[in-house]
Amino acid sequence: MPSLPGNNRIVGMQKVVFDGLNQTLLYSDRLLYLLGDNDLKPKLLYSTDGQIINDVIVNNETKVIWIATNKGLVKLFNRYTSISNEMLPLDSQKPGNMMVDIAEMSNGDIYTCGRDNLLWVYSKASGWRKMLLPAEDVKCESLHTSGSELFVSTNVGVFYTDTEKDKKLTKLPISLNTAIKKCILYKNKQLWVLPAGQPVQVWKWPSLEKEEGLVTNDKQFWSDNLWNDIYVHNDGKIWLIGWMPKDFGITIYSDALRAFTEVSKFKANSNHSMFSGDYYNRIAPAANNNVLVSGYGGWNLLNSYGEIKKLLNTKTYDVANDRVEGITEDNNGNIWFATEEGLNVYNRNTDKVIRISQIDGLPGDDLIYGFRKLKNGNLVVGVENGLSFIDVSKIVRSQLVNKLELGGIKINGKTINTNNPNIELKKGETELELLFSSLTYIDKRKIIYRYKFKDETKWNYLGNKAELSLRHLAPGDYHLLIEAGDNMENWQSKGLVVKVYVPAPFYKTQWFLFLMFGLIILGIVYVYRYLFHQHKLEEQYRRKLKDAEMQALRSQMNPHFMFNTLNSINSFVIEHKIEEASEYITTFSKLMRNILDNSKHTAISLEKELDTLKLYLNLEAVRLEHCFEYVIKFNKDVHPESLKVPPLILQPFAENAIWHGLRNREEKGLLEILIQRSDENILHITIRDNGIGRAAAESFMPSQFKHKSYGVDITSSRLKLLSSDSQIVIEDLYNEHNEATGTSVHIYLNMIY
Repeated sequence: MPSLPGNNRIVGMQKVVFDGLNQTLLYSDRLLYLLGDNDLKPKLLYSTDGQIINDVIVNNETKVIWIATNKGLVKLFNRYTSISNEMLPLDSQKPGNMMVDIAEMSNGDIYTCGRDNLLWVYSKASGWRKMLLPAEDVKCESLHTSGSELFVSTNVGVFYTDTEKDKKLTKLPISLNTAIKKCILYKNKQLWVLPAGQPVQVWKWPSLEKEEGLVTNDKQFWSDNLWNDIYVHNDGKIWLIGWMPKDFGITIYSDALRAFTEVSKFKANSNHSMFSGDYYNRIAPAANNNVLVSGYGGWNLLNSYGEIKKLLNTKTYDVANDRVEGITEDNNGNIWFATEEGLNVYNRNTDKVIRISQIDGLPGDDLIYGFRKLKNGNLVVGVENGLSFIDVSKIVRSQLVNKLELGGIKINGKTINTNNPNIELKKGETELELLFSSLTYIDKRKIIYRYKFKDETKWNYLGNKAELSLRHLAPGDYHLLIEAGDNMENWQSKGLVVKVYVPAPFYKTQWFLFLMFGLIILGIVYVYRYLFHQHKLEEQYRRKLKDAEMQALRSQMNPHFMFNTLNSINSFVIEHKIEEASEYITTFSKLMRNILDNSKHTAISLEKELDTLKLYLNLEAVRLEHCFEYVIKFNKDVHPESLKVPPLILQPFAENAIWHGLRNREEKGLLEILIQRSDENILHITIRDNGIGRAAAESFMPSQFKHKSYGVDITSSRLKLLSSDSQIVIEDLYNEHNEATGTSVHIYLNMIY
């Protein structure tokens, strides 16, 4: 059994996970200690300041230690220690004393300096100690290490010490009348020195004999530009970066040219938009022999040949500050970089940047000073009067407890006494407010909430506010998923599922909609049946009417014509005109066959109609002893073989012209049939005779007509039934003396294609 300091009696103990490690919690009546598995001496965790401890309860899930005392309950937050701030001794602290550079020695000691004549050494075992630079006016600029050797660049020259031997700072005999921004040891043979505003100088090491002619860049290269950092890469190449107002500030030393060459002139970097800017300030190594450079506007990743492989623009990635100064890559491939507004980490897998600031434990957000990756893979940054050690694996680890509970419900502004996540609203309830908790005691500014509906893919972010307001909810079922995460983009796997049902008004309910749908269907069916019945009746009426007209046509026209024709044949027989009778009978039979064939169709070609008409006219011409001639003409745009017309539509008008006009004429008459188009869809047929005219025909020998011809009236009715666009116009023809010269019938027929 371990003993407590001061021989305090142990009144209780239990296992606890603290700082991510399995430890033992020991407590007396007033003190609380932690004992690690490998520790021999307990560490004081908490003192009650006179209160008596009655009991201690550890909740490893919420990482909270509850201490019950005689004066109340005390809560200790047990969290992972990801940031350790090691501040200078109080008597050495002063305002604005920023640690401008950091170096780690082979023995693990950390060297750092501010802009004064003090060099500080931090050891985890012994804490802080200081080394004094020889003069008070000395101001440290940067640190460089090579094994156990340390080079300190200052405003008055370069100081050197071997940290394993004499541990004294000695000024190197380098004669330069300006501040030294940085120096590097190249292959343990040369010391390359970057003075402010002057060319890079090279001395042999350790003899310090100056080497001339190694850097041949012209004067403008040094006077027109501001150079900030010089660096030796793993492959032995020397890089120089800074501000080049007329170019981009990244260069590599060329052994062949003995000069620094701008990488912007390389063919691989012809796309200058890949540079983050023209001002660069820090260089650091990266995996796969690559190089990282930081500057104003972002940073670049280049390969060892100077080809840009990656650009991070602070505007594109919404980084809080444009001044990036300090950069490195951790052992997991994440890129860490510092700004005036905190520390940032770029995750290659998610292609996102996460910001780490004071709420995560940093003493301040201005981190553009000392910045170093340690041998253990963690980071150390210079802050005011101290250093911040950052465990890169712990700081991105979530401190949430993977729980999210519903804490309260408000409906229409009134708090409801239930935490049931299945919520059913009543009529008139359209506003819902959900309050929830992540059941953790970390800083609320580190917790971020988001939600989405079941059918959504995009999350809606609520920020740090643990409440969700839903207003003017439409009727329906809602499935909400709410999640909690931290400022490191770690989201809990267990979310809060809330189901909300909003009833619909009766006119939006399912049964009402089904009823209305059924009524609409019945109405449509009724209207359809009524219209269909009316259409059917109309079709029947029109069909009967057409059939009646066709029958009337055949009954009124054909018997009379056949009677006259048979009389003509009889006359030929009596007069012993056998050949004429035979030819007449042949023509008559062709006509009858055409009439019977055509009567089977509602429409025939104009060509067939004209062929039938010619047979009829030939018979009538013979029977009337050729008292008339006929001619049929049509325009070039009329194609009889392709036009469709009703059958027997022309014969009644030709019959009228012959029997009432041409027959009673003293001279030989002429019947003209002219066919043309009067419109795109109207066929104009003119039947013109030079007979005695309609007036004379009505009074001329009425006794010779023993029947009334209905053919013209029936044909007119047929045309009207077939199309309202069809019409018949009868024109009486007169000469200049107002004497009748015949009749012209105009038939306007709507064409059927």
